[in-house]
Amino acid sequence: MHKTDNFSYRLVVATLSGAVAVSLISGMALAVMNKPIPEIFIVIGSNAIGAISGLLAPSPNQKDG
Repeated sequence: MHKTDNFSYRLVVATLSGAVAVSLISGMALAVMNKPIPEIFIVIGSNAIGAISGLLAPSPNQKDG
């Protein structure tokens, strides 16, 4: 993915953010109902956070000016 392709970049970040939000809300709803939280919610949320941070971190090869 190129840095100039802003739509694709924003779409991926929005989708990953949605995955984090859904897993967080689902986990909180299950916790309020005193039900066990499936590990898949934890895995999806933590992997999406890692992917977002990897996308938003500046590249070490990127020049400042």
